[in-house]
Amino acid sequence: MRFIKYTIFFLGIFVLSSHYCIAGTKSEIESEKLLYNTFFYGDYYDAEKIPANSLPEYARERVGEYVKRFINYKSRIEKSHIKLPARLRAREAEMLGGAYLRKRRNIEKAIVSLVNEKEIEDLAADYALNAKLYYEWEGSSDAPLGEAMYAIKFLKGKPDTPLEPYLTIFIVNRLRHSLNGFEYEKQNRNEPMIKYDEKQHNETLKTYNFYLDNAKKHADPLVKCLSIYIANAESLYD
Repeated sequence: MRFIKYTIFFLGIFVLSSHYCIAGTKSEIESEKLLYNTFFYGDYYDAEKIPANSLPEYARERVGEYVKRFINYKSRIEKSHIKLPARLRAREAEMLGGAYLRKRRNIEKAIVSLVNEKEIEDLAADYALNAKLYYEWEGSSDAPLGEAMYAIKFLKGKPDTPLEPYLTIFIVNRLRHSLNGFEYEKQNRNEPMIKYDEKQHNETLKTYNFYLDNAKKHADPLVKCLSIYIANAESLYD
């Protein structure tokens, strides 16, 4: 009986540890990582350096269009459009205004780069301006979860929106970040400033698996490719 218990325990450790391990060659991993970074961090990374031939075969042809649209993107969001939280003092607003603008332009750019639909530029700018975003997550579970829930609510209200491919992968990304936050809170729940919500953790995991399954089966090869990278990466930070 004791042998069986220890076997189950170590098997569980193996499954958890292997859950975030990417299968593939070093070049494949680096290519997927660069695609991911351009998608979520915009011009901080050079999309032209994505080696298409190192991506999974099903995504190689599709990434060419993505890179072309990424390079030709021109934002329709002006600094004057950004409404900063009222709690920010004038000095903070001046410092953070550029950061808020970059975060929203990154979303706009990712949408336009991924989705080739009529009037997508206007739809992208409108969504990016109104999406719920946090300037800093500070490792918490609730900030990325809040961003994901806004996207989920939007998608449920407009299931036929041309933004669906982007929102699907955005939701997977933010829920993965939220789960990382929950794991940290769980491990440090005895600390005075840490709050851990087990029920919310379990619900988030269930929601994550639902959207991850959808993304892996998505008709757009890049949504599939990005979702697999997000699911398997040990860390989503560079």
